Amino acid sequence: MSDQAKGIIAVIDDSADIRLLCKQALKMEGREAAVFENGLEALGYLRAAKHSPSLIFADLSMPQMSGSELITEIRKDPGLKNMRIIITSGWRDLAKRAAELGADGYLAKPFGLDQFYETIERHENSPSVKFS
Repeated sequence: MSDQAKGIIAVIDDSADIRLLCKQALKMEGREAAVFENGLEALGYLRAAKHSPSLIFADLSMPQMSGSELITEIRKDPGLKNMRIIITSGWRDLAKRAAELGADGYLAKPFGLDQFYETIERHENSPSVKFS
C-alpha cells in the first residue's frame, strides 16, 4: 500500500441501501467511494490497492467476514494497520466496542448524511487516535 488517496472512502456493509446511500453522498461531495458487501471483499481490495482509502466505514455484522474480523485482520497486517476505521452498527455500547476492537471511532445506525459527513471530517484530517 502506498499513500492515502484523498477522496477515497471505503464503505463496507451488507446492506445494499447503505452502500448506495453512502456512495451517492460521497459522489455529491466530489469524493470517490469503494463499496463492499463484506469484510472479505474489502480485505482483498485493501491488500491489492495502490492507494489506501483515507477512511474506512465498516459494519460490524456482515456475512463471510464481519467488521470485527476485518478490523482484526487490518490491525495484524503491517501494510494496513494504520488505516483509520470507523465502525457502524445499531448495537448498544458502540463506543465501548469500538475501543475494544481498536477502531478510530464509531457511527451509530441509523445515521443521517450530516452525521456521516461530520464523521468523515472529524476523522479523516486529524491524527489517528485509537480509543484506549
